[in-house]
Amino acid sequence: KPFQCHECNKVFECARELWGHQVSVGSQTFDCNYGDCKEIFLKLPDFAVHYSAHGGRKLVIPNDPQLKRTMNIVCPVCETVVTGLYKLQRHKMRHDSQLKYKCPACPKQFVKANTMRRHIDTVHKAKQDKAPKEQETCTHCKKVISPKSLTQENSEKGIGMEEQGPPC
Repeated sequence: KPFQCHECNKVFECARELWGHQVSVGSQTFDCNYGDCKEIFLKLPDFAVHYSAHGGRKLVIPNDPQLKRTMNIVCPVCETVVTGLYKLQRHKMRHDSQLKYKCPACPKQFVKANTMRRHIDTVHKAKQDKAPKEQETCTHCKKVISPKSLTQENSEKGIGMEEQGPPC
């Protein structure tokens, strides 16, 4: 569950909803990862002003929420221009040394939850679709059994799997 609050275990549909929840309960902090700077902020606008200052830019945060979402901010690490405070917070995660999202099926780790989900869908789901089925249902008696035992029982009775003969 990549969008789960670590404080209360509540699950959210997207990262933005989780982030909003964390801000409202005070568990969301904004950590500066520029060089050796380890300052922590409770408010995203304060973090953005500080982070921009590392690049020698003075950032003025508008009061209008719409302008906050559309303002252009230059990343002090890579000079990428991001639009809005929330996207700056997401973008700065690219420069984090710690990767937050761990794949439950392999050792890979990711900066963003959606990248991890795409990895799971393309790598692990494809493998799962190709993997042999764990169980089969007998076409005759509807008994659920493993394909291995289905093959053994059918072969003992002289029936091949392709013939879909009853093993019972």
